[in-house]
Amino acid sequence: MKTKSLFTLLFIFAIITSSFADTPTPTPTPIKISQMPSATSLGDTDVFPIVQSGTNKKVAWSVIFDSLISNAAFSSGWSGSTDVSPTQGAVYDAIHAFNTSDDGSIISASTGFRINGAAASGKILRGDGTNLVLSTPTYPNTATSAAVLIGDGTNIVLSTPTWPTVAGTAGYKVRSDGTNFASYPTGVISSSTSDNTGFASDTYIAGSAVTVAAGDFKAGGQYRCVFDMVKTGAGTAAATIDVRIGTAGTTSDSSRITFTFGAGTANADSGTFEVIVTFRTVGSGTSAVVSGICRAQHNLATTGLFNNAAAWTIIGTTSSGFASNTATKIGLSFNGGTSFAGTNQVVQAVLNQ
Repeated sequence: MKTKSLFTLLFIFAIITSSFADTPTPTPTPIKISQMPSATSLGDTDVFPIVQSGTNKKVAWSVIFDSLISNAAFSSGWSGSTDVSPTQGAVYDAIHAFNTSDDGSIISASTGFRINGAAASGKILRGDGTNLVLSTPTYPNTATSAAVLIGDGTNIVLSTPTWPTVAGTAGYKVRSDGTNFASYPTGVISSSTSDNTGFASDTYIAGSAVTVAAGDFKAGGQYRCVFDMVKTGAGTAAATIDVRIGTAGTTSDSSRITFTFGAGTANADSGTFEVIVTFRTVGSGTSAVVSGICRAQHNLATTGLFNNAAAWTIIGTTSSGFASNTATKIGLSFNGGTSFAGTNQVVQAVLNQ
């Protein structure tokens, strides 16, 4: 009898434990905001995952309520009443203070971002000192090559003329060509930075060379160079100045114009020289032609640097044809002749086109 009773007890215990083991652990089911229970039914330990509703129908965000929501948090949605259930719009509005529509369009991977429920075309975000707001002017949504942003008095627009997109050759200026702005070889300057001495033979005057890109000498372009020269009592030959155009910036560049002065004398003297050259034509082969003048003045009347008058001008000198399309430099050389001992301290050159 005892054995039978023990067997019966074990059988009942097995049934009871089996029923507990077969009971599945409950899994919280996500609900939409509009399906939430009223606020008064939330307990201190209640947990509700919130799933976005609306047209997207995907989980966009989740918030866990683990305690009763204070009335102050949603006073605008509850109208100050603790007995009124939070509406779908009130909860959404409290979490996203700028939008009451439960449509997932405040931040969306497919539609973007909105301010105050709107996104005016062409506006951008800017700080007003307090908040990020939409700009008053609109901005373009296109990117025309080489155009820049400008204000038209109302909005920001792309300029009609285009601008250079690379720095270009050193010394160039940005200039209008009547349609667009371009890097252009004008106002290119050069100067000496130390004394030049000697000149008893043909010597390139450091600081006289102006450099452009090959092919950038223009018809009508103007080269001007001013320099000084001081000589000792040595040297009585006739001084010459050569206009050299090429790529080296040395006496190896071809001379296109030569200015020859009267013979010097064995007297110390000082003076200044100014050379002005105009590109009449430019191009390949023998298309290019330059013409020029040279003005000089010195302290002595008819002795020293040259035996001409104290002020002397050589005019009407024109080159033969040459190729300018490969040349990159224009400059001067000075030759005082045998025994000449000179010092040059200032050189200033400029090319305007």
